[in-house]
Amino acid sequence: PSQNYVGLVLGCKRCYAVSHVCDGRSPNHSQKEVQKAGIAHARETKPELYTGRKPTYTFEDVSKIQSLHAEGMGVNQIAREIDLNKFAVSRINRDIDGALAKLSKWELRSAP
Repeated sequence: PSQNYVGLVLGCKRCYAVSHVCDGRSPNHSQKEVQKAGIAHARETKPELYTGRKPTYTFEDVSKIQSLHAEGMGVNQIAREIDLNKFAVSRINRDIDGALAKLSKWELRSAP
């Protein structure tokens, strides 16, 4: 919006809000807010682009972590054996389904 224009805006390009009163200088348009709104909009329209950080582990690592944990091996030992960070091993143990879902997202993204 131009600096002189104040009014109802449909589909604001600055903050991706559906409709609001916008003068382009309101506190709602701080740089971080605009960035946050833009990322939220992109996640809705193109979810395959916002997959988060690429996992440092593989599907094989997850299954090996699961089996070693079932055998009673500790997180530190598993981390040394698989050559992963102990915090990553702990996070995978807490949420195996989430770890597999994250890997699947990245697999879909890297597929041609």
